[in-house]
This record gives sequence, structure tokens and C-alpha cells, in this order.
Amino acid sequence: MALVALGRQNIITLSPRQYELMKLLCRGNTIKQAAANMAISYNTAYSHYDAAKNKLGTFTQIETVTKFAEMDNGNGVDSPAMSLLNIIRYQADFNEFMDDFLVAWLNRRKTANEPSKKLLEKMGGDI
Repeated sequence: MALVALGRQNIITLSPRQYELMKLLCRGNTIKQAAANMAISYNTAYSHYDAAKNKLGTFTQIETVTKFAEMDNGNGVDSPAMSLLNIIRYQADFNEFMDDFLVAWLNRRKTANEPSKKLLEKMGGDI
């Protein structure tokens, strides 16, 4: 059985079938669709998925697929998972920017109303 290495710092070994299944899941297939594509039973496909999930140290399917896609560095994966990963990263950056912006804006207000003060206190800013 050949092993496939993922990631640069963390090396995780997946069997070729686990790797193939994860690639199919990254492309938006369900486990059932991936099983049909690989000409194996659903139970076998789920066993491959479960083993990959355990090796990746994840708990949910979206977490497993996202971590696999990230560790595989998009290696041939032009997938919904990579798109989702990029959206999640963008959203986190955007949320951080908006938090900073809102705190700065509220801090600059000469007279803050009560809801603004409460919001600012929740965000950890000063008036």
C-alpha cells in the first residue's frame, strides 16, 4: 500500500484510496457519489473517509474536507472546498477589519448614545 504525504510541516499519510476519496469530496461529491465514482460500496467509502478524518484529527465532514484541501495546497483541487476555505479566510479578515473600524468610529463619536456605548463595551473599546 502506497502512502501519500500532505502538508509541509505536518506529514499525514493517507492511502491512495483515502486520498482519491478526499479529492472527490473536495470537488463537492457526497460520500455516496464518491463511492459510485470509485466503484466501491458506500460502507467502504465511508471507512476510507473515517480513516482520513481520524488521521487529519477532525470531527465534521466540512472540517475534514477543508483541512485536507488546505494541507494538499490545492494540489489539483479546483474545488468548492478551496473556494470555501478562501471565503472563510476573507470573511475572517473582513470581520477583523470591521471590528477595528467600528471601535475606531465609536471612539470618535462626540456623544455616544446608550446602544453605541453598550456595543463598544462588548467589543472592548473606550469612549
